[in-house]
Amino acid sequence: MKKFLCVVLCCNSLLAQDTFEKYFQLKEEQNLQIQTHKLENPFLNYNFVAIQKLTIQALMLGKVKINDKWYKQGDTIHQAQITKIDTKEVTLNYDKIPIILYFKSDDKISIH
Repeated sequence: MKKFLCVVLCCNSLLAQDTFEKYFQLKEEQNLQIQTHKLENPFLNYNFVAIQKLTIQALMLGKVKINDKWYKQGDTIHQAQITKIDTKEVTLNYDKIPIILYFKSDDKISIH
């Protein structure tokens, strides 16, 4: 039984080697090139990166100006929902994770 199993494994490995050679011959014939500049990191969360770059510009009457756009409670920014607007901070909820944006006291506020 062991001899039979060894013969089967040897035959399979020889067939597999032949298949790999055919695969690489096809690749060379097609002259396919991988465009590495188009590859993306599968572990990078682009929404989370964008949320980290948000800055509060103004707070007024329950609304907040973030990155030149006004938002109110319940609005979403990069798939994060605004859950609370306070006088010094804004709380976002992204994928059940609370994220707090702080309003810096030394920031300049422009009123239009």
